[in-house]
Amino acid sequence: MTMRLVFILGALAAACAALASNVAAADQIRLRALGGAFPERTWVLSLPTKQRLTASAVKVTETSSPARRVARHRYGVVHLAVAPAGPANGVESGTILAIDESDSMRGEPIGKAIVAARKFAAQRNADQRLGILTFNSSTTTAVPLTVDQVAIDRALARKPQLEPKTHLYDAIAQAIEQIRVEQLDVGSIVVVSDGADVGSSITLDEVIQRAKDADVSIFTVGLHSRMFRRPPLQRLADSTGGYFSPADSPSDLAQIYDKLGLQLAHQYILKYNSMVGHGRRVTVSVSVDGFGTKTATYVTPTIAGPSTVVKPSALSGVWQSPLTMFAVALLVPALIAAAIIVSLRQRGSTVRARVSDYVSMPSQRRELDALVSRVFTGTEHSLERTRWWQHFKNALQFADVPYPPVQVVFATVVVTLFAAWLLALIAAPLALCAVTVPLILRGIIKGRIARKRRVFGDQLADNLDVLASGMRAGHSLVGALAVVVGDAPEPSKTEFHRVIADEQLGVPLDAALDRVAERMRNRDLEQVALVASVQSETGGNAAEVLDRVTETIRERQELRRLVRTLTAQGRLARWIVSLLPILLLIAIAVISPGYMHPMFTHTSGLVALTVGVFMIVTGSLVIGKLVDIEV
Repeated sequence: MTMRLVFILGALAAACAALASNVAAADQIRLRALGGAFPERTWVLSLPTKQRLTASAVKVTETSSPARRVARHRYGVVHLAVAPAGPANGVESGTILAIDESDSMRGEPIGKAIVAARKFAAQRNADQRLGILTFNSSTTTAVPLTVDQVAIDRALARKPQLEPKTHLYDAIAQAIEQIRVEQLDVGSIVVVSDGADVGSSITLDEVIQRAKDADVSIFTVGLHSRMFRRPPLQRLADSTGGYFSPADSPSDLAQIYDKLGLQLAHQYILKYNSMVGHGRRVTVSVSVDGFGTKTATYVTPTIAGPSTVVKPSALSGVWQSPLTMFAVALLVPALIAAAIIVSLRQRGSTVRARVSDYVSMPSQRRELDALVSRVFTGTEHSLERTRWWQHFKNALQFADVPYPPVQVVFATVVVTLFAAWLLALIAAPLALCAVTVPLILRGIIKGRIARKRRVFGDQLADNLDVLASGMRAGHSLVGALAVVVGDAPEPSKTEFHRVIADEQLGVPLDAALDRVAERMRNRDLEQVALVASVQSETGGNAAEVLDRVTETIRERQELRRLVRTLTAQGRLARWIVSLLPILLLIAIAVISPGYMHPMFTHTSGLVALTVGVFMIVTGSLVIGKLVDIEV
């Protein structure tokens, strides 16, 4: 009976010890929220000892209740992920060690503090940044946030320079600013001091607010002395997610720093998706095997409200720009006024109006039409002085463009400026892409000319058959050409009609054919011109010669078709390779303008952009030369 009682008491003692151990371990677990877009939640979990933590060892639950209700609901979480904090997982962490070097720390306290700081620095993770900051009447950054252990050891090996006063709040504010500038995801400050603040330019409330805004945790270590004041250090820690550690003697610093170092060095990132609805207060419970449970609270965002952030589209800047608003402000009243005037206006019954219903009347030129005509005429007179204008007019005429050249130039300038303005609203460097508008117009004109010449070449063999048949029927070469003009489709009809008109004006027939051959860049027609020249000088059976020429032309056409078929893939690859980088650049700039910003602002980006453009142009020209095979 006695042995059984002893066994029961032992079991109860062991259970109580285990429970006390779990409670103590749970008190040392730290849980802090990181920013993120709901429903995704991210937390920083700090453990008091080194342990490899996996998702299977962590259990997360959330308990919530809507506003003004007592009932509470318990939810699980989905997609829980646990990973060590570090650059490898996209989380930058760092700690700034702030050491009091005022006169009250003279002697054993400052020596013990430096020794404890060296031990704290030695047990940090290799990828965890550490900064050293000292303060008294001023604040000095001994070493900025870095992973260089040599620089850290060098800063902690120097002799402390003790001075009067303790600018505690100024030092913490400077440490917060360093963490904010480095844009750390997880930032912590460890402060050791034996006294209250003396002489800082900011207040305790301001320091706490700055730490909350920067999401920085402050861990304070209070060393007892005659100047020691616990409340400010306790409030700094409690208000920012850290904790306060009192040190009754300098010898306690080593143990406190060791515990802090282990906790800050063994941080894990918890990520999951919450199942809680919007507008609720949530209590998060995180259970870790062997350490116990830690809780924290947060409030889920509301569905809509003044604080809801809506990301504008890439084209919203176009529609919201002052120029667009001004144009719409002018256009809408003008349309309304025009509709009212047209509906209320009565047509005058004049003699001219009544006669115009039965016969065609010459239209009266309005003042606006006269002004536009004068502008176009003056522009054309100015362009006549340039060398390329005549070539441009001939190209438009040859390409059968139904608009006057000066109007084409004016429209191209307007479209180019509009495209530059539109692209500049999306991303300023994209305005340079507007220069492609004239290049596109040039490509369209050259494409129409090339298509016309290709159609003429395809029709030439059939037209020569008709020409030879006409000569066998007794017509002269010119008379047979007239027969061809009567039956030939465009563009052969117009070109052969030009030959007959030139011959009637006294131009030799072979010279007229040579002109058409040069316009159409058709070497086969040069043989016809040679036949005409021989026939005019020596005579002979020109019809039979034309038959031989026609057979040669058909064979060359078959060869051209074969070459075009074999080079079709190369021509398509040329345009794909040339246009794909440009289209991707525009698409990325529209979808995410900030992603392409370094390409246009940094020197390396501009160099890469220049090299890329040069390589695209060079590659396109080389591929074009390879697939352009003349037959």
